[in-house]
Amino acid sequence: VTGRGAYALVQRRFQLLHQAANMLGTSPELLPEKADDLLEELTATRKLVASLRQSLVAAEFNQVLANPQSVDQVTVLTATLSEADADTLRLMIDRFRQRFPNSSVAVLASVLNGRPTLIAAVSEDLLKRGLNAGELVKFVAAPLGGSGGGKPTLAQAGGKEASKLPQALASVAAWVKDKLN
Repeated sequence: VTGRGAYALVQRRFQLLHQAANMLGTSPELLPEKADDLLEELTATRKLVASLRQSLVAAEFNQVLANPQSVDQVTVLTATLSEADADTLRLMIDRFRQRFPNSSVAVLASVLNGRPTLIAAVSEDLLKRGLNAGELVKFVAAPLGGSGGGKPTLAQAGGKEASKLPQALASVAAWVKDKLN
């Protein structure tokens, strides 16, 4: 770009620079520092939101944790937790395992952006009895139009059809009963 075109380009860029500076309440010279400050603030805010979300999920989970099912002397817990990402679901699975280290099965789910996520856990002692978290999570994810996998004691899956999540979770107790017999 040369001549008048170059001048017009520089003018447009200066105009955009001043507009951005005005939007952020600073001068064009201090715009990079202001942007850095805002990015740091945004990062801190995102961490706070994640922490608060985790706290809300933990409170919701504690209510669910108080009333697990029992299937042939195996503790079975299924729940859908609001606004929980996969990391938070894993954290809640860890809490479940601490509380019920033996003869326990859990499938926790959440729906984010219209897509279900599932985490399944099976205690070590139930592996010998034929239960496997990878198989369980695939079984639960199938009606959701998804699949998954993982280790025998911990597995993850995703799906497409969140509307079928309650029925899919309701099938866990029957799956456990079938595998135990």
